Amino acid sequence: MIAGVDPGRQGAVCFMSEDSRVAFPFSDLGGEIDLVELRTLLEEYKPKTIYIEEVHAIFGSSAGATFSFGAGYGSLIGLFVGLQIPFVRIKPKTWQASFFSLGGKLAPKERKQRCLKAAKELFPKENFLATERSKIPHSGIVDATLLAHYALRVYG
Repeated sequence: MIAGVDPGRQGAVCFMSEDSRVAFPFSDLGGEIDLVELRTLLEEYKPKTIYIEEVHAIFGSSAGATFSFGAGYGSLIGLFVGLQIPFVRIKPKTWQASFFSLGGKLAPKERKQRCLKAAKELFPKENFLATERSKIPHSGIVDATLLAHYALRVYG
């Protein structure tokens, strides 16, 4: 069992092995990732390695948003270290390039659409919804699932 993590505020974690897959969106408490809930999931699924999307500042984001994003990312890394779970950082362009062409600059909306298309091709029965009441696929679940699938193929 491995885990793929999309570290954004609308992020998610996907636990995957050769014969099983389950994903959870991050619960949001006052603008921060619920680390207690994530710790419970990590202790339950016991991934041997976590593959986390390597993030950087997003051009055009405010200083506050960038700081908050970085703080969340650092908190996730701290949780993995505290639980003594090895982790690997993977650049978004690295895992995305294995699913679709990155020719030219992609607008965020187009990137999300390509990720969703790739995920639905791999897992046609999956709806990628955060809850039963959701109507739009959760981009964090999509990204975490693709990242986990990539990591399982490349790293085993």
